[in-house]
Amino acid sequence: MPTTTYFPALENISAPQFVRVDGYATPGDGGEALYERQDIPVPSEGPELFPDGFTDWDLGEWVRGPGDRLGPGVSTDTKYAIGTFPITPGRRYRVRWNVAGRTSGTWSVSVLSVLGYGARTFFASSSSNGDGELIFEARPGNTQFRFNGTAAFDGSIGLVSLVELRDEGQQTLLGASYLPVPLDGVLRPEMFGAGFGGNDDAAFRRFFQRINTLALERQSVHLEINGRYNCVETRHLVCVPAGVNVTIDGDGGVVNLTGSDPSAESFWLEFLGPGYDGLDTEGRVKTTLKAGIAAGAENLSVFDNTGFEDGDWIALTSTWEYWGGVGEADGFQRLNTGELIQIRYRSTTTDDALVLGAGTAFAYAQNADPSTYPINVRRFLMAGQFSLRGLRAIGPGSASTVNRQGTAFLNVRHFAEAQESFVTLENFPGYSLRYTLCAAISMDTPKTVGRRFDRSNNNSNWYYGREVMGCARASIVSPIGEHCRRSIDLHEASQNSFVGDRASSQEGVVSKQIAMVGGYSVECRTLPGGHLSYDVTLTGHTGHDSGGQMRGKNIRWVNVHTNSGLSLGGEIGSTDPATYASENPSQGHVELVGCSFRNLHDGGWGIQVRQNVDSLRIQNCVVVAQTPIAFYGRNQDNVVIEHNYIAGRDGVPPTQPIIAFLNNGDTAANKESSYNITVRSNHLKNGTYAFHHSGVKVSEARDIHVDDNIFENITAAHMRLLRNTGSQWATDGSITLIGNEQRAPFPSSPADVSTLAVVRHGNNFNNAPVILSVSGMTLEIPKCRASTLYVQLPNTSATVATLAGLQEGQFLCVVKAGGSNPVTFQHGTGNLQLGSDRVLNSGVDRIVLVGTATGGACLVSFADNS
Repeated sequence: MPTTTYFPALENISAPQFVRVDGYATPGDGGEALYERQDIPVPSEGPELFPDGFTDWDLGEWVRGPGDRLGPGVSTDTKYAIGTFPITPGRRYRVRWNVAGRTSGTWSVSVLSVLGYGARTFFASSSSNGDGELIFEARPGNTQFRFNGTAAFDGSIGLVSLVELRDEGQQTLLGASYLPVPLDGVLRPEMFGAGFGGNDDAAFRRFFQRINTLALERQSVHLEINGRYNCVETRHLVCVPAGVNVTIDGDGGVVNLTGSDPSAESFWLEFLGPGYDGLDTEGRVKTTLKAGIAAGAENLSVFDNTGFEDGDWIALTSTWEYWGGVGEADGFQRLNTGELIQIRYRSTTTDDALVLGAGTAFAYAQNADPSTYPINVRRFLMAGQFSLRGLRAIGPGSASTVNRQGTAFLNVRHFAEAQESFVTLENFPGYSLRYTLCAAISMDTPKTVGRRFDRSNNNSNWYYGREVMGCARASIVSPIGEHCRRSIDLHEASQNSFVGDRASSQEGVVSKQIAMVGGYSVECRTLPGGHLSYDVTLTGHTGHDSGGQMRGKNIRWVNVHTNSGLSLGGEIGSTDPATYASENPSQGHVELVGCSFRNLHDGGWGIQVRQNVDSLRIQNCVVVAQTPIAFYGRNQDNVVIEHNYIAGRDGVPPTQPIIAFLNNGDTAANKESSYNITVRSNHLKNGTYAFHHSGVKVSEARDIHVDDNIFENITAAHMRLLRNTGSQWATDGSITLIGNEQRAPFPSSPADVSTLAVVRHGNNFNNAPVILSVSGMTLEIPKCRASTLYVQLPNTSATVATLAGLQEGQFLCVVKAGGSNPVTFQHGTGNLQLGSDRVLNSGVDRIVLVGTATGGACLVSFADNS
């Protein structure tokens, strides 16, 4: 729509400070925008940054010749030339060169990073002569250029040029230069020519360049991306200074990247806060711990707190303390202890004190050589709040894309807070959206879709959803995943990728304190969860044809349902745990409450525990599978399985135990320990054994209690305890089989335990008493936690004056085998208080005693039934 501007007289005609253009007719007409006059003309290109050619470059077996060209010299080795130049992250540059005289060999041009991004950030190579060009957006640490020639390369390289491309949508009006500024406080791609069909790469290029400039000038940047856009270019970068907020309103907006290269490992756009990678204008701030700390510590003693400020976010990372993973096993990743945490204040009276706003998640112990293996404390400068709402994006995934490689949508790094709501990302073969070292993260209904309705693509389950990489806390409501790897992937931020002064390749920051509620998964590889994460809950999530997998430490699932099995840990079930001599990964404390796992596939499992736990509680769950619950791994301790329905598949002849603690006692892969196991008040159905335990080789299997359960359709035995070579079993009566009920059909043998010390009574399957003998005049009672013991003595004449081992308040019912040889219980001589002597003359006589506080026993009842 045309506009009219009035001037009082001709001499007053001048370029105004602001020009507003209403409406929008064609791409590139600058419509619907506000422009601000620039005091200095804004060229589309900056000055030449290689004014001296290859002067002062580091040359390796390469010679500068006439016209400042690089020639191969006389060496037959690979040739290189490296130059360092000041370039700004987030800015766009073009480097050009010429190749002449080549008859053999190849050449390449690289943009290098001095940080942890890898040596080669941008790259071009060929074997041709002629002019070359590489356009790139500089990453943090990009300061070097490298020209390479192979040993056979016999040409020369010259005419090198490097300029900054400064196209931010500038316009020339009334002889002056103008740049677009936020209209009503908001920048839109349409202000730069996007959104009217065709390819929008050029418009977004200008759009992001302009945002980079405005982010340096303002405390917040507000963007609206609510049109329909078609893009191919990737790896755009917006650098956000400390404390600056970014808001993206994408209601109705669609970014279509289907034309991008699906195999290129890149993202469309990265929003990058300062972090610890060269953008901190005050310089990097780093120290190390002076002394180790316990978990939950709120005070750090450091060698130097100079440069740290109140409210700073710091990464506390060990370079030697093992946290999780098994370096030698597939599916695991080893990582040292590390977390992101905030400083509450810095002491100004001493130079070594930092006080935290919360306790640490982990303990950090000093190495004997702390200079070689330190505990690093780094300040990560954070941008302010990142907010994304309502946007939809479609990626370029194809049936040939495999193993989580390919284009992603957004990468968001180094923000104090990240918020996302109602964003749908589809068909991105890498991750869809990644949050890296963002302190606090919240998501509402994040949706991830893989290759929708594409049955020819068998690899859609590699398409990841949101990746959380090293956060302090996160809240995620209603995560949705369809035909993807998993909707939420919890992981670590490896310092190997983000800091150049790391001391260990495993140095990293673990994602922690994550709560996920609601949502669903359809045809996903696994439910929401992750690898290296700490203190994670998943509540009220439903999976359809989606498996369950737990990794990380301290995990709680409540009211989670899937028609596939659940595995705890990585692929350790088929790997010998004895090979992990220095690595003993544990998943910490794990709880499954009110969940259901129904795996109706042949050979499928309900719950596989393939990694050690500090404790595991399975409560009020339904588990149905051909192999319902199986434990592997080195240690199988502190397990409570109670109030569950656990069954093999109906209609399928039982071929597996219901609950199995595996690894045979005569193998090298056997468990080191297995104790404190309680299987109580469950309905166990359709199995060869209700409870199977194959023993322990290193220590005793002990404190095992299978009590008050219902056994139904158990074909071999309700309890099976293997006595293999090398197995060690407790002999103190700490294994119990008490108060259980059997339902038809019945097994051939109620218990397959041989002579092992199992306390058995109160069961309704041909219950047998514990058989003991009198030694001298003392009856030794085995240690047992049961409230009542049922004991049988042999048909041998004996006198009992003392009971040893009966606990206070514990009841003891004694009978003797049939026959006429009497057993006399003597009053008052030892520690028995009976009123008078009591004699068992036959197999139907009974005496019931109760333990006293002094270790003796008092008479409860005596029945002379002979």
